[in-house]
Amino acid sequence: MTFYSIVVCVAHVQIVAKMVPIICNREELTSIIDWFQEFYTLNEIDGKVKAIFKTGLSETLRIVELCLKFPFTAEYQAEVHFVLLLIYQSVCIFFNTFLVVIEDSLFATIGIHFMGLLNILCDLIRLLDDSSEDYSDLLRRIQRLHSDIINHNRIFNNLLFHVLLVQLCSSIFIIFMTFSAIRFNTVDVVSYFLGASGVIQLLLLCLFGELIFMRYKDVEQCLQLTNWYNFSIADQKNYIQIMRMAQKSYGLKAGGMYDISMSTFIEIMKMTISYCAIIFALIE
Repeated sequence: MTFYSIVVCVAHVQIVAKMVPIICNREELTSIIDWFQEFYTLNEIDGKVKAIFKTGLSETLRIVELCLKFPFTAEYQAEVHFVLLLIYQSVCIFFNTFLVVIEDSLFATIGIHFMGLLNILCDLIRLLDDSSEDYSDLLRRIQRLHSDIINHNRIFNNLLFHVLLVQLCSSIFIIFMTFSAIRFNTVDVVSYFLGASGVIQLLLLCLFGELIFMRYKDVEQCLQLTNWYNFSIADQKNYIQIMRMAQKSYGLKAGGMYDISMSTFIEIMKMTISYCAIIFALIE
């Protein structure tokens, strides 16, 4: 019973950690959303650039709508003397689930829009090879969009500074606790369920962060494949500045220190296996 109480407390800590930045950083969050909105109302003259933005934003919206359509249901079975307790638990579970869905949907929508804008940036960079006109205007636009994405990504990381750290640490804690519980009671189905939930939760978080890192790497790769030697001297200087920005590592970081990526997930799972091996050796 103590083990499950600890798990419930950890789940509530995750919910509170996600609510605090939304409440305390409303202006920064609103500025990011308003910045996304500007691209949907953008009046573009260049036909190619307009087509890139239209296609990229449409794909982004399609992904957002797809991610927000997953239904969830719950069924409860209990004896008569547990009815009141189950009603209370059901209300808490419904309320907490509602908060988690709203908070995670907000953060996921912002992250998907960042990935969509990075895809648009890659398409704009590819236009440099197709254009037979002056590259200066397009390069300035690419540089401005790239800088805006990086600056708003930093704001987003500041919003998630404690959220990702709490999420990462609590997921690791739940995984360790459930693996320990499974070692002491190998027939406890709930422990297997909680362990799988902790691993899946961590996997989805790291996978989402990995996708963002990959989009930034795509930008760097597109810049490297550009025929920059055809640019004028002034355009080459702008190109070098863009290239320097693209070579830096951007993405989601937990506490500003740990990259949220698949390599982090692999390292955590290695640490978990080592922890389990030590627990098994001590018990035996």
